[in-house]
Amino acid sequence: MDSPAPSISSTASQLREVHGRAFNSSVETYLLPADDVEQSRLDMQHNALVCFLGGLFPWPDRVEEVLRARPGYTPGILDVGTGSGIWAIQMARRYPHADVLGLDLAPPLVAIDAIPQNCRFELDDANLSLSHYANTFDLVHVRAADSGIKDFHAFLYNLAEVLRPGGVLILGSGDPQFYSEKVEPLPIVSEGEPGFRWMQKIFAAVYSAWT
Repeated sequence: MDSPAPSISSTASQLREVHGRAFNSSVETYLLPADDVEQSRLDMQHNALVCFLGGLFPWPDRVEEVLRARPGYTPGILDVGTGSGIWAIQMARRYPHADVLGLDLAPPLVAIDAIPQNCRFELDDANLSLSHYANTFDLVHVRAADSGIKDFHAFLYNLAEVLRPGGVLILGSGDPQFYSEKVEPLPIVSEGEPGFRWMQKIFAAVYSAWT
């Protein structure tokens, strides 16, 4: 699959440091870091979702159908907002006959020799056109990328454009709310009060905007 986007081999150093944490150097829309601490959190998130779903994806019968091996055909898999790259790597190992591409604003911190030959990662902004991948993928996977998307309707149109006929789109998102161990929403407190967290304040603002 050809692309004008740079691969991680040429851009692994394109990060910026803010208060001791590493962030993508492309855009400021996505607010979370891109360092090893964050990528470890993403790996834990991935493992939790795999346990919840019972596998790497929902609707297994349909996914297996579009990704089945067949003569003269190479299935394509796109992981938008690939993060640590763990989902893309595991999919590449599970489907060695498929081409797997992971896109993100920052490169995954994974050793090159740990990446299967049928998997690659590129730096790209999903808010921009993906027309260079038109009609390329049988499966598109987007998980927890909402906060980095400016226009979700346009984003969905772009994803539809890169899917082949009969392809599958998997969208995964979460509730921007902190909960206690009793699964009760934690109260919003003001700065200076006990229990105040900036992330809780940000999530509360996002939740309010959505509702």
